[in-house]
Amino acid sequence: MLNFTKPITSGLFWGIAGGLLLILTIKLTHIGWYEIVPYPIVLIVALMTFKPEDKKNIRVFFLAGFFTFIIMTLVLYIEIITIENPPALLEPLWGHLWRLGLMAAIGAVSSFILTFLILFFRNARQTA
Repeated sequence: MLNFTKPITSGLFWGIAGGLLLILTIKLTHIGWYEIVPYPIVLIVALMTFKPEDKKNIRVFFLAGFFTFIIMTLVLYIEIITIENPPALLEPLWGHLWRLGLMAAIGAVSSFILTFLILFFRNARQTA
């Protein structure tokens, strides 16, 4: 049984699953906006299934979402540079780092926003 009480466990599971879903989405459709749809879906599912001991701790929710986003991105990035476009491996390290850094920034912002939304709706549901 999977234990989604730790951000790393949840992020690793949902990140790999989401990365594979991203790859499948790209293989099945080549319409640009459809290819990013799995990101918010997987992040929302990851944060909704995440059950930490301290349910009000914003930091663990943020880490679970951020780690999920980063793992999803790495799975997709590795697939792109090894299978889809192998000459990209010859690119200088800086060429890879700025892309991954930009994705980390996008992941941080989206995880931050989703963390507050998830906690807000969980608290609203518990008080109702």
